[in-house]
Amino acid sequence: MRMTRSTAAMSALTVLFAAACSDSVVAPDSPTRAAPVGSSRALINTFLPGVVVAGGDAGAFTNAINPTEATRLHGAFWDNVSSDDADFATTKLIKCNIGYYVLGTIPATCLETDALSFANRGGFTGGNYWGDNGGIGGGQDGSSFLFSGQYTYDVKLVGTYAGGTSEVGVFTKVGTTYTFHPVPAWGTKTVNNTITFNTNLLPGAEKGANWGFYVKNTSLNATGSCAAQSACSDATGSYTGAPFQQFSLFISSDGKKLEVGLEDNALSPLWAGNDPINNPTNRDSDYQDYILSVTPSVIAIPGGCTLGFWKTHTGLGPQENDWPSPYVPGVTTLGGAGFVGTGNQTTTMLDALSFKGGPSVQDAKNLLMKQAVAALLNAATPGMNYPLSVANVISMVNTALASGDRQTILNLAGVLEADNSLEGPLC
Repeated sequence: MRMTRSTAAMSALTVLFAAACSDSVVAPDSPTRAAPVGSSRALINTFLPGVVVAGGDAGAFTNAINPTEATRLHGAFWDNVSSDDADFATTKLIKCNIGYYVLGTIPATCLETDALSFANRGGFTGGNYWGDNGGIGGGQDGSSFLFSGQYTYDVKLVGTYAGGTSEVGVFTKVGTTYTFHPVPAWGTKTVNNTITFNTNLLPGAEKGANWGFYVKNTSLNATGSCAAQSACSDATGSYTGAPFQQFSLFISSDGKKLEVGLEDNALSPLWAGNDPINNPTNRDSDYQDYILSVTPSVIAIPGGCTLGFWKTHTGLGPQENDWPSPYVPGVTTLGGAGFVGTGNQTTTMLDALSFKGGPSVQDAKNLLMKQAVAALLNAATPGMNYPLSVANVISMVNTALASGDRQTILNLAGVLEADNSLEGPLC
């Protein structure tokens, strides 16, 4: 998009994403818990079926990436001559649209870019773009798409070729209601800015909801789109009808790289001529105003076994001993485990699992310690993916005990009981 075109002012909304710096991460959803320890995410080396979801019309990665600047009358919807071409009249094939970017053949002379965008180009050895069965010859039209809410995603702005700025971010949709989450650093073209999120942590989102990208700009042809002056990646239209699809989606042939190219300017219907010089609106459908890489990872399900499980899996009799090292049933004491101020330092962890409650502060400590023992065993168990580490459990419990306040102690007992009730495959 050229600087001379009208652009919308950036929204002043406060967003969940701490997007002012590179590689920012969405905070855990509870201030009383730390993030899961260890490896709670596993990168998907090959994109699994279901990561990309059709947003309303049928789409598929059935079309090979083959940029030729044929224009949308004769080729793919994104394969057009770019207005970021430095000198189209004399140089002709400049190769500034999104197809050349993902294949790495885009030149450094394209306008309105920076060194970081150019350095990030490529990485696709062949590959396909997401399209439907319409268009010239079938499959060249853009198709709607969303991303599955069952994964965590690293989304990185890898390139921009835009003179102005737009509001860019992600959205979720419940029924017909869209909830928008702008990422200011994307809109202001902070290349290499990454957010890590899943829709379980987005405010206003349905848990596990699918999500997509959106752009908001006053020059957009937003007829039938997701909101005023906005376009969303679940748009089902093409150049012959609104809502116009302003997002292109590419996957590499090895399935390891996924990128989205965003067009921030108004799109026009099919036109009768083939004159990109005299039809700049048509010329601008290059889909490289904002380019984002999308890397999904498996969300590890958090687990935690109840105190009843740990009472009956001790190996002291016919039961299997599931207690993690270095804790020994009937031997390790509360003091030996690192707890301070329990009022029962020499009581074994196993015996503490049977503590009773009552009205006094010491009774509250007993209720906390039975949950604290289970929490400590959960945190120390490999593969449990418990929401707290061993150090977290000991520190939080000792702080609550030192307060001497009955309600503070009982509040933490409630938090740990909830975490110990997560269950999971190890329980």
